Amino acid sequence: MPPDTANVTREVLYEQVWSTPMLRLAKDYGVSSNALAKTCRKLAIPVPARGYWAKQQNGKKVPSKPPLPPVSQPHQNMATITRTVPATLELEPQSDPVLVACVRSFEVEENRIRVSDELRKPHPAVRPARPLHPAGRDPYGRHNTIPDEPKSLSVSVVKEHQDRALRILDALVKALEERGYPVTAEGVLIEGHTVKLGILGKQDRTPHIPTSAERQDEARWGKKVPLWDYFPSSLLTIHSDSYVWWRRDLRKRWSDTRSARLEGMLDNILIGLVALGVAMRQREDEQQAEAERRAELARQREDREYQERLTLARRDDITAAARSFSDAGLVCRLIEAVEMRGKADGLLPPLEAWLQRAREVAVGLDPLSDGLEQMVDRHDRTAAEEAERKKPAPRPHWA
Repeated sequence: MPPDTANVTREVLYEQVWSTPMLRLAKDYGVSSNALAKTCRKLAIPVPARGYWAKQQNGKKVPSKPPLPPVSQPHQNMATITRTVPATLELEPQSDPVLVACVRSFEVEENRIRVSDELRKPHPAVRPARPLHPAGRDPYGRHNTIPDEPKSLSVSVVKEHQDRALRILDALVKALEERGYPVTAEGVLIEGHTVKLGILGKQDRTPHIPTSAERQDEARWGKKVPLWDYFPSSLLTIHSDSYVWWRRDLRKRWSDTRSARLEGMLDNILIGLVALGVAMRQREDEQQAEAERRAELARQREDREYQERLTLARRDDITAAARSFSDAGLVCRLIEAVEMRGKADGLLPPLEAWLQRAREVAVGLDPLSDGLEQMVDRHDRTAAEEAERKKPAPRPHWA
């Protein structure tokens, strides 16, 4: 959703008003054409005369664009344009079906949210605010729901505007539940996620005039003197404190303005709350998919590492078998030499015990002594055990 405010330089706004009709440009900024024209007057920006664009479209001669006059005041170089017309949600081509259905539902006039003239059978989560502080008000003069009794949604308004705030909140809550989104004191359950919801009164302020006592405390104790005096206004704000830092484009605050009231924004507010819930669910799906992707990459990495260890273990086993086979041959030739020498010297009988032990050693060294199948089975089993034994320790979660 578009932001609530836009900062634009004097030069940029000058080019815009001479390249785009005022009505269309005002719609882009979310303000009325009169408000945009007033902004141009404050910045001393010349604007096209009435009928300029119609004449240009019909090929008639129009006055040339006047130059931008210089200004002497620094504050005239920049304008802050605050949206006053409720913004509608612009859907992307591949928007989530739940959000698309929500937006499409308001195309039917009967589905529009209307605020009742009086509070009748309010939703259990919509209750009058109770005093939070001993004095009955917070530092800004508002009543609040008692925090240790969270039985209702957050309501923080002055008593004079409490009835209107509750009627607006009740209409929104009931519209949410009609669309299948249950509401509790914690917020609205949308797509399996709780979207926080509350309403509060906006504050006006005036520069604080320090008293003599405050100046003495500041000089003696370093106690800071407040810069502003706050007092409640008649403007209300519906807000959500849900944490969706990854979606800066989503709106979480809707406020009264001097020309637009919350009663006419409830359709867009409901869409905005659903968009928050959809964003949370999409984020969870993305995190789940990312976790599965990481797990699959880890499995593939472990498989590669295991195959590498297995290849090395097989190579070591085969080279060890080759050395054993060579050693067995040497032992056999030694046995033959000893037998020949023993026969020649007549010492064969005393050597029988040694020769028997030597034959056992040769059989133990020879990898072919048990047959080829046994040798291959022993080779596979030994290599697998060695590869598993050399498996590295699990990586810590911060690695």
